[in-house]
Order: sequence, then C-alpha cells, then structure tokens
Amino acid sequence: MAESMAIESSGSSGQSFTPIKVSEFKQILVDWLTANQGRVAGAYNSGGGWELWLHVELYLAVKTKYPNADIVREASSYKTKSLRADLVLNSRCQGAAMCIIEIKTELMSELYTAFWTRVGLDVDKGQEVKQSAGKTVVALAVAITLKPETWQAVRNEVGEKTKIGNIGCYSTMG
Repeated sequence: MAESMAIESSGSSGQSFTPIKVSEFKQILVDWLTANQGRVAGAYNSGGGWELWLHVELYLAVKTKYPNADIVREASSYKTKSLRADLVLNSRCQGAAMCIIEIKTELMSELYTAFWTRVGLDVDKGQEVKQSAGKTVVALAVAITLKPETWQAVRNEVGEKTKIGNIGCYSTMG
C-alpha cells in the first residue's frame, strides 16, 4: 500500500476501506491511459460509445492498485436523485473528502464542439453534488479525446491537460 494510503477507514459493514486522493486517481488514470493506448484507440475506432467500458477499466485499475479502495460506480450522488456519478471515491471513508467523478469520452462521429458541450454539462453537474453531513465533497470532470482538433479546442481552458500519444486527457474540478 502506498505511504499516503496508510490510513484506512471502516464502513458501516465493518469492511476496511482505503481512501483515494484525487491526485492519486488522476495518476492512475494517466498510467492506465499510457499502458492502454492501443485499447483506447480500438474502443474509439469501434464507432460506438466506449465511455462505460472506460468507467469499468478505471474502476478495476484503482482496485488493482488499492484492493480496499473506497470506490463505487454509478452511485446516486446528486441532489437530483435520477442523476448518477460515473465513479465516486471515499463515500464510505470517514475523514476523507468524497470525490464525484464524471467521465466523458469522445465519439468518432462527434464534432468537437458537441463533445466539449457534453463535457461542460458534466462540469455543471458537479455544482449539484449532494453535500454529505460533515463531509467535504468535490467534483472532478474528466474528458478523453483522440481528435487533434478536439484537443486544440481546449488549449486555453482552465484545467489540467495531459497528452498521452494520440490521447488527450483533460480534467477540471467542477
């Protein structure tokens, strides 16, 4: 277990969970994208949506690095009950900030303007995060793109930008 992860917290079931920092999640994301560039390109080139596949892969990447990680998928984390977060970190760990993660992946058939509009909706969605009693809650929006023109469109935006081969990874706190 990483040094920064030395503190574990027990959930209501008595299971011990490892809290994950946002910075650690982002590093896992970059490492996974770096190691899986060919698979990402293949998913993108499949012509359909590949976002749910990426959610599962990132969930598994976190669990591989931290087997007791406090991470869940498709959790109800918004004031609007019908909205679900793609991934949630630290929902069961006491004393750790909970992070709601929304991920957008670019479709091959999509104009870059439409993609960034969808990303913007996820950033806005982060403003509707449910505040847990006595718990800090933050939102992270992540965008994965493969088209050069889509990547160029974000060059002046506020947020973290990482280029991994042909993959552009953009993230911002919502």
